[in-house]
Amino acid sequence: MQNSSQWHYRQVFLQPPNTPTPTKPDLRQVCDQMLIDWERTFGEQGSLRPHIDRWFFIRYGEGGYHVRLRYQSPPENRAATIDPLLDAELLRFFQDHAATVGLQHPPQAIDELYAAGYLRDLTYEPEYAKYAGKLGMALAEQHFAYSSTICLRVLQASANSGVARSFWVLELVHDLLEQLSPDPYVQALIVRSYLDYWIAQVVGDRAAFLRGLEQHFERQAPAIRQRLGSLRHNNKYSLFADWRTHLHNHFADLQAAEANQHLQSSVIEHFQRYQAQLPTVVAQSPLTGLLFVPNYLHLVQNRLGLSIMQELQLLYMLYRVLLAELPAEPISVPLILEPR
Repeated sequence: MQNSSQWHYRQVFLQPPNTPTPTKPDLRQVCDQMLIDWERTFGEQGSLRPHIDRWFFIRYGEGGYHVRLRYQSPPENRAATIDPLLDAELLRFFQDHAATVGLQHPPQAIDELYAAGYLRDLTYEPEYAKYAGKLGMALAEQHFAYSSTICLRVLQASANSGVARSFWVLELVHDLLEQLSPDPYVQALIVRSYLDYWIAQVVGDRAAFLRGLEQHFERQAPAIRQRLGSLRHNNKYSLFADWRTHLHNHFADLQAAEANQHLQSSVIEHFQRYQAQLPTVVAQSPLTGLLFVPNYLHLVQNRLGLSIMQELQLLYMLYRVLLAELPAEPISVPLILEPR
């Protein structure tokens, strides 16, 4: 029997729509709280879990700080159960945080939030070009769902632990790279390529920015080296054990799909130009290593509220630690993270 489930898409704004960036500092904390509250609805034991097949979220700063929520369910579940529960949850949230999110008065009904532009229901359009076709997109959606669940756990744990958010993110990023390949050269190549991509996107004076990253690394180096050393000696948060298992299996599925030519992307010829210079795991599966993994690195940090500048600081520190283990710098492969 054909699966009747459909993807649904809602945007939840935490400041008036089309507010220019940068984001107010307290909005990240407000967003954290909203997502922690969603544990009661979308979490592993949440009230909506029996009614949805899969869900994930992404944070966005452009056009007003907001969360993009996607969930998959049979259409009848949405009208009968999901929307009423989600609407009630969101109405309570906006009533509690009205002043912080820019509302003059607490809303009395969910329709007020739609009318003011704080909530929008849109059509979900899978990014087939970005994730190498239908099979790649389906596998990516599975990963997005798992990543979202893990990030909810991190938000809850970090709120209670006093451990810096960056340390939690560092472990998730370390696991992403480690489960693709334990080879520090492979990891450094991906991180360097990622850094070069984003620095070109967002930075005017590259040389000055790199000097700033290096100065930041020098200040944080002892703590970062200690944490990465602990991770490599398996002193890892047990909270993430199933995350590592998921990544191992997920990358195996992607690599098998790529080997069988079931992934289709316009960027494959671009990556093949560098094939002779790439380590085996990346040369054999360039879409997995140079398209999926870099996008996953960005999204896991995004879900936990890091700005792109914070991402670059964190990954530069990781890169510097990896570089110390290598005889020479890895090559940098020009990434195309938004294929058309």
